[in-house]
This record gives sequence, C-alpha cells and structure tokens, in this order.
Amino acid sequence: MPTTPPPVTDATTLAVQILDGLLILAAVCILVYLVLRYGLGRLHRGGRPSGTIRIVDRVELDTRRALYAVRVGTKRAFLIGSSESGIERLAELDPGDLPEGVAAQSAFARLLSRRKETTPENRAPEDD
Repeated sequence: MPTTPPPVTDATTLAVQILDGLLILAAVCILVYLVLRYGLGRLHRGGRPSGTIRIVDRVELDTRRALYAVRVGTKRAFLIGSSESGIERLAELDPGDLPEGVAAQSAFARLLSRRKETTPENRAPEDD
C-alpha cells in the first residue's frame, strides 16, 4: 500500500514562505556587503588621481570636522575645512610647502603650526 505525503497545511506553507524570505534577504545582504566592501571600494580607492586637483593630506579634528591640504595643479594649494555645515576654503598655501604625493601627517602638522604662528591674531602687538 503506497504511503501518501502529509497534507500541506496553511501553517506549513507560511513557515516555508517565511524561511524562504529570510534566506533570500540574507543572500541579498551578503551580496550588498561584498559589492560595497570589495567591488566599489576598490574602484573608489584604487584609481590614481587623473586631474589637476589632489588631496595631499587630511587631518581629522573630530568625527565631523577635518582639514585638507589640496594641491591644484602645480602653482596653487589650499587649506580646506570640512564640517557638517559645509566645505570652506580657509587659506591659500604655498605649493612648495606641500610635499609631493601622500605625505606623512607630521609634515602637514608642521605646515599648519607655521601657518598658525603667522596669522595676525597670533602675532605680538607692535609698539607704535
């Protein structure tokens, strides 16, 4: 006498559908993670600077604020501030002061300290 499969109930069908949905959701999440981590990340970081604008160095002040040393071509360089309110050019720098390529933060920190020492509010008052 042949055996018959157990009857499919609504609870069994619903459980299978929920399990299928969770497996598909997990697969999509894993796929998105892999694409963002290995696919797009390499495209973004792997490219060499092709234009005339290059970020030479970056100093994070906190999680929402940073300073950038930016070289524009060979004759201009800027100190750029970035915060939650936007991006602002803080000063024009001497391009000769910026090292070529990606610099160590200590070189950028020395440049900033020199720049800070020469600002008008930090100069000693002159006797007239």
